[in-house]
Amino acid sequence: MAYPASPSNMSTDSKHQSGEGESLVTQWKQRRMSIMSKESPDDSKPVVSNRRRSTFKGIATSITSLLQIRRSTKARLSIPGTEEFKTPKQKMENTYKMHPDPGQTFQQNTIESIAKEVMQETLDDVKYNSSTCNRLVCDISQTIKNRVRKLNMARYRVVVHVFIGQHNDQSMQMASRCVWDASTDNFCTATYKNDSLVAVASVYGVYFE
Repeated sequence: MAYPASPSNMSTDSKHQSGEGESLVTQWKQRRMSIMSKESPDDSKPVVSNRRRSTFKGIATSITSLLQIRRSTKARLSIPGTEEFKTPKQKMENTYKMHPDPGQTFQQNTIESIAKEVMQETLDDVKYNSSTCNRLVCDISQTIKNRVRKLNMARYRVVVHVFIGQHNDQSMQMASRCVWDASTDNFCTATYKNDSLVAVASVYGVYFE
């Protein structure tokens, strides 16, 4: 048979439960105080964390400061008696040159030897590959152009065209057509060949009046 709980047992249980509740409240308060102390040095003024701050105020402040600096700079420059230093513009007269000076014409033989030398240095023992040759075409043309520019050819515009193809004992013909002044403009072509590929470099020199 079950006997009803005595008043003494009931009071003991209620005291036990109230003691657990007080301990939980005390732990929660201690935990809250520790969090508040971490957020701010002053426990009486907790700081709300993870709050998004508006950047409009910062942008407006920076713009205002920049405007103030600009105004002060303008005011400094507008002081009477001070003159702003300006570099004088150099005026160049027209030379009316329709032809290059003696010794500064397109050097066909020298440029052809430069193109052959660059291709031989770059393509020596190179096997044909479409991706590799795509990069080598740009490198060879830029190297030839840089070396040609070092020659004494004033007022000349240099154009370099390089072709690399696979060598399979086939016949190949390349042609080009330009509209220019035959008395001043000229070109040269160089060819390189090995067991795997064939390369053709064409260098054009156009006189700029």
